[in-house]
Amino acid sequence: MRLTKEEKTALEDLKRVIDSCINGNDIRILTSQNNRIKRVLGVDLKGATLRKKEVKELKRGKDNFKIIIQNTMGITYPDTYGYFPFQVKKRK
Repeated sequence: MRLTKEEKTALEDLKRVIDSCINGNDIRILTSQNNRIKRVLGVDLKGATLRKKEVKELKRGKDNFKIIIQNTMGITYPDTYGYFPFQVKKRK
């Protein structure tokens, strides 16, 4: 299959996210990478994750990593932290 440069980059970004999940490391991506994954693959990582204020309790053993979406718009916009639904035991 022939992929464009943008498609390859989006797949590589998503692969980094998946590898980090498997290894249990914090996932750190840029807003532009999230937007590329969303635009090309239709997967919105920011929309699929839950913010800390939405989570009441995390599952034990799955609470040691989170996804961090770094905002590239400047320091006035904070980074977004989120947890995947499989990490959440109870929602608020």
